[in-house]
Amino acid sequence: MPRPPSTHPPSRVGAPGLADYSATKSGIERYTMGVARDLGPRNITANVVEAGLMEGGMQPPDPETLKALVSSLSLQRMGHPDEIAAAIAFLASPAASYVTGAVLDAHGGYNA
Repeated sequence: MPRPPSTHPPSRVGAPGLADYSATKSGIERYTMGVARDLGPRNITANVVEAGLMEGGMQPPDPETLKALVSSLSLQRMGHPDEIAAAIAFLASPAASYVTGAVLDAHGGYNA
């Protein structure tokens, strides 16, 4: 039986020049939902962790742009890789055995 289309708003906010990036993020989310349906009968879960602006790793933008990005977050700070690791550890744990096809937003309140 087909399910009705989702009524949830998109989790990625578009910005000029980010159409391709936003499309791929949405595609990954919807693909994961399909995989969750396909693998659910085998008791396999599939989820997405949507990480936000992180310290370390990538080259940060110029200081003015970085300040604007951080100020757009509810938590007013960049995330730490260990915070994303904790979200992934939760989803991989028995505590999340009934969580599948979900998008866990770990982005400091980007869309709040």
